[in-house]
Amino acid sequence: MGQFSVEIYALPGSLLSGNQHTKRFGRLLTRAVGAAALVQHPRILRIVEAVLAPWCECIQLNTTQAIAVHPGAPAQLPHRDQDMWRGPVGEIEYLVNVMWPLTDFTEENGATRVWPESHGPNALAEPVGAPLAAEMGPGTALLFLGSTLHGAGANRARDVRRGIVIGYALGWLKPYENQWLAYPPEVARAFPSDLAALVGYRQHRPNLGNFEGQCPSVLLGGRADRPLGAVDALRPDQQVLVDAFVQEQRDAR
Repeated sequence: MGQFSVEIYALPGSLLSGNQHTKRFGRLLTRAVGAAALVQHPRILRIVEAVLAPWCECIQLNTTQAIAVHPGAPAQLPHRDQDMWRGPVGEIEYLVNVMWPLTDFTEENGATRVWPESHGPNALAEPVGAPLAAEMGPGTALLFLGSTLHGAGANRARDVRRGIVIGYALGWLKPYENQWLAYPPEVARAFPSDLAALVGYRQHRPNLGNFEGQCPSVLLGGRADRPLGAVDALRPDQQVLVDAFVQEQRDAR
């Protein structure tokens, strides 16, 4: 995937969450130099968009999280990240996660365990077979669906295992990390427009996530302090229906 330099800002302990062996924190676009390059990695975005496109108009950033798994950390409970949403299982994909290692991931230090063929419709059944440890080093990435059974392994090594997980979800879902609080307008104004869109400053057709009937990107351009007329953001099929209905009303006059 190419080499990236990612520097995590030092944080006081009160900002870290997790058990005594595992530390986590989010909002990496404001806390980690290079995080935007990972979030907007072109190849990653192409893959994610291709996977999720059948079920949404656009994708959104679900979370960015730094993780440090210390020696002695037990294995994580196997789980599927899509279970945070109570939607149909086995019919659609809600999420794609990307794990970026900052140190070597080995079976000994608890590399992410993934159960093969546990995704999609197979999420309705008990997994068959043993998990695989995703051993990899910095510069590589592990992509897995939100329907995939997975979990961190136990760290039996002497060193801390560190990584970054970035998640992308269907644009009409409520994201795991509240992006508008993580990156309020005064922060998002400094983002490139495509990154601001990815964290939620755009509408998902039809009209989801609007602000005063407008695309929320108006909050970044200094135009939200005056009255604005509502502007529909419709899917093409909806626009055809609206246009036809309006024409019928005109013809009936």
